Amino acid sequence: DKACILVPGTLGLGLVLYLYHRYFRENRKNAHGDVIEERNSPNGTFKGRRDSELRIESLKPEAIRIFKSIAPPLDFKSHKGQGGRIAIVGGSKDYTGAPYYAGMAALKTGAELLYMFASAEASPALKVYSPELMVTPFYGTSLCSGTNEWVSRTASIITERMKRFHAIVIGPGMGRNKHLVPVIRNVLHEAARAKIPTVLDADGVWAVCQDPEMLNQAGMVVLTPNKVEFEKLYTSVMQVERKLDGDLKADVESLCRKLNNAVIIRKGRSDFISNGIISLECVEMGAPKRSGGIGDVLAGVTATCVAWAQMKSSLSPKQDFKESQKNIVYAAHCACSIVRKAWEITFSDCGRGSCVP
Repeated sequence: DKACILVPGTLGLGLVLYLYHRYFRENRKNAHGDVIEERNSPNGTFKGRRDSELRIESLKPEAIRIFKSIAPPLDFKSHKGQGGRIAIVGGSKDYTGAPYYAGMAALKTGAELLYMFASAEASPALKVYSPELMVTPFYGTSLCSGTNEWVSRTASIITERMKRFHAIVIGPGMGRNKHLVPVIRNVLHEAARAKIPTVLDADGVWAVCQDPEMLNQAGMVVLTPNKVEFEKLYTSVMQVERKLDGDLKADVESLCRKLNNAVIIRKGRSDFISNGIISLECVEMGAPKRSGGIGDVLAGVTATCVAWAQMKSSLSPKQDFKESQKNIVYAAHCACSIVRKAWEITFSDCGRGSCVP
């Protein structure tokens, strides 16, 4: 009941796409044998079984409360971009998928404009992934020099657009380029001056390990290390290896305080979120399969949520930095809940075949 048709040339591509849509897209089945449908809902287009849509109401009560308190209203009164303008700094010659996942996750969460800054080698691929991504190459791998002039010029490509952003994600697919560490430091300091929250993921966390003092003058920062990245970050900052049987909650909180009360999302079996003062745990089940790209999705969702939280905080003239940090912690918890629940639903549909795209 299955056939493979090979047709060369441009006409062949069109025919293959047509057959793909008619046969595969309309007859997909999940791990349970149910036909997977594509349909529109008031909150966007979702894929899955009739009973497996991700709706905010399916989250735990605390996450629902947080989401409803920070999400801007959809009331026909706003202008383009007022629902969230997110910048992604990442992408290198070896990695183009990670920044794409982070950017599209930010948009799918509810952000309205997505700016992306990537290496010259990664930019062409990223430009064709989606027309919604506004991609700007900000350095070339072969031209990295590390001089003060180069660092200043490279960072300025991002910082001169800083007023456009509501949040910045640094790290997905960026690669471990030592010349970019001072560039990231400059971007963080400019973001602090502009009171723009920043999410440091993957290679962004690695950059902090190389220069922990870059967070001394940083503002609202969220770091998203997994288990291995957390151990390395702890060792780099605390100058001592973490005890494997140590108290995770206490260790996360002490590391947050050492990093100027930055917010840390320590990813794991459950996600632990803290700024050294307030600590929360996200216990949404998630799924047992750990496909590549989930962390990038979390970075993008987190960026939108913390952007919304800061946008709402900025409307209150009496809100101080500590109160803003508190709101960032709750927004990060909401982001974790959304991603873990979405992945749980994906796994219920696709089982071992679950993947991020």
